[in-house]
Amino acid sequence: VDGPVVYLHAGSHGQETNYSVAMLARLRREVDLRRLRGAIIAVPLANLLAHQFATRVPPHYAAREGVAFAGDLHKLWPGDAQGSITQRIAHLLWTEIVGQCDCAVDLHSVGEPGIGFAFMYRGGKRDALGTPAWERSLEMARAFGLTMVTTAPNPLTLAGACLDAGKPAFMVEMTKARTTDETVVAGALRGMRNVLVHLGMLDGTVGPLRAFLV
Repeated sequence: VDGPVVYLHAGSHGQETNYSVAMLARLRREVDLRRLRGAIIAVPLANLLAHQFATRVPPHYAAREGVAFAGDLHKLWPGDAQGSITQRIAHLLWTEIVGQCDCAVDLHSVGEPGIGFAFMYRGGKRDALGTPAWERSLEMARAFGLTMVTTAPNPLTLAGACLDAGKPAFMVEMTKARTTDETVVAGALRGMRNVLVHLGMLDGTVGPLRAFLV
């Protein structure tokens, strides 16, 4: 591949999928693959059964998994091939997709009232502060264009597991979790294109998100 391989992960929580599904579909239509340097791997509905119920975790089996954070795909990375259903989903995504990618963006959303922001786990099992992967994560988040919020390392999150593996990663938290709002979709699309331009995968310039955040 002539360029980075980027993983765009969405749908860990089933009530947060509306904007990300619409944005990723639009990104696929608008990106000229003949001009793309590198590759994009996108999973819009990673926790499909939670999406079907529009709930954070699948209500019909999560409580039966018998593990901490049962059913919560956001808190079970990098997964377990012999574990619960959700742990197995995380393991499959980690081994089959994340392992071949150079960096990752984890798409989430918050309810109202709230603002969009980039959530920066400072590593996983180890504090990534000062490492090349952490610095590149900050650069990607700055390119996306949202306010950045930094928090402690967390080994159970996708971003934390990625940083442990030396892969830059950050979370996006857009607004209006349960609706498909055009302003939110357009803002997320602009932010994602900003990241791809920053990584040298697309031509263009990084554009501000101010017009989408009013």
